[in-house]
Amino acid sequence: MTTALSLIKQEFGPDAVILSAKTLSPASGLLGRARGGRVAVTAAIDPAAVSKSAAEKRATPAVSASLNGAAPAQPRAARRMMAGLNQRVHTIYGRNGKPHAAKTAAPDIASTAEVVNLLVDQGVSADVASEAARQVAQMAPAEKANSIHERLARVITRRRLVGGHLRPAGDGPVVATVLGNAGAGKTTVVAKWAAIEAIDHGRRVGIVSLDDRRIGAGDQIATLARLIDVPVRIVASHENPAEILADWAQMDFVFIDTPGLSLNHPERYHRICRQLGAIPGLELHLVASATAHSRETNATIDRFDQWPVRSVMFTHLDACRFPGQLLDIAWTGRVPVSYASAGDIIPDDIQAVTADALAALVLHGDRSGLMTPAPEAETAPTIETTPSMGSDTPAAPPADPASAPFLANVNSDIFHRADCKWSAMIKPENTVAFHTTIEAGDKGFAPCRYCRPAEPDTVEIPRRVALGR
Repeated sequence: MTTALSLIKQEFGPDAVILSAKTLSPASGLLGRARGGRVAVTAAIDPAAVSKSAAEKRATPAVSASLNGAAPAQPRAARRMMAGLNQRVHTIYGRNGKPHAAKTAAPDIASTAEVVNLLVDQGVSADVASEAARQVAQMAPAEKANSIHERLARVITRRRLVGGHLRPAGDGPVVATVLGNAGAGKTTVVAKWAAIEAIDHGRRVGIVSLDDRRIGAGDQIATLARLIDVPVRIVASHENPAEILADWAQMDFVFIDTPGLSLNHPERYHRICRQLGAIPGLELHLVASATAHSRETNATIDRFDQWPVRSVMFTHLDACRFPGQLLDIAWTGRVPVSYASAGDIIPDDIQAVTADALAALVLHGDRSGLMTPAPEAETAPTIETTPSMGSDTPAAPPADPASAPFLANVNSDIFHRADCKWSAMIKPENTVAFHTTIEAGDKGFAPCRYCRPAEPDTVEIPRRVALGR
């Protein structure tokens, strides 16, 4: 090794920089006897630091020296090696021998290992993380994605890992159902969907429940449907839900809730398949908890492999510390991710998953694109009173719906503040108006859980509907 380094200094001069040096394994000679030791040394020089005479003297410098009597590298090979080394040196120091100035907007492109580490830290499996990082690194510069986040979002879009969102059909109702294991949050997903379409978009919505066995299941979905003012039908196991859909042909959306799947009740699975199989054009969405193991979710997807599953959506995202399985399932499960639910507030706590939001989630655990910010504190409603019984003050005239502070639907038992977005959904012919909350309560109406039209001396009610996931 000492001799090799001396030869490098003699050939390149005292300014030569040793880039690498290693001892090669000894080669076998005649009759298997080992030959002398061999070493390989790689060195480079800065052409700007070499004088013209010295450069002429070393017109074709060798960059490696091999002992054991081997001849120096051939001039053509040496030139190729030197060109590659100079390119690396120029990249680091610049062609004038000075380091490059730092750029103010340098691309945030990390090494493949760094991308893998980011993904694995968020719970992405090693295999998926490695493949995703490789595709991120191989993305063409012409695509103008300068950050890891932007590149991964492009990969997600290219592979169609997100999609399957609800879209109105325009020529009849869109019939969508949710399937999944017990406790995944299917019923609340149906309620959130229905609230978004009925309240936010003003569409006609109906709910069908096939869960007629679980105790309280019918009451739960009926309560949720009443709060968002949409019709609901409970279908028994021997009934055909397609017959109900024939009566709801004027609807824009019909959402079907199903009982939770159980390995202990295979007959329930077959019954659901029989009932759903009679519905033409059905959209099937799987619901999985983000806290469940990815193998469990994949097993659910495999269970419905014969069905045209449109998407998989994840609930309980707010309780999941390692959300990487969302990328795992989309990458390996053959089904895109459509929605993520991160709370129990109806209808706010459900968001459509986008490529940008999924990339931020699995790279940095950033849930901001999938979670609704907490509502700001609101001013308490003004206290109003009505004359007490026996008072000489005459009773107030009937409230005018156009100016009354509180409204209700005659077909419901819930009253709302006039500025509540659910009040806007009440048809004029079904509107009942009240001067005060006490008047509404006296007539048998309960306060809305969304707008909180409650008196200060009653139990405080949250402003959003929070009845479970």
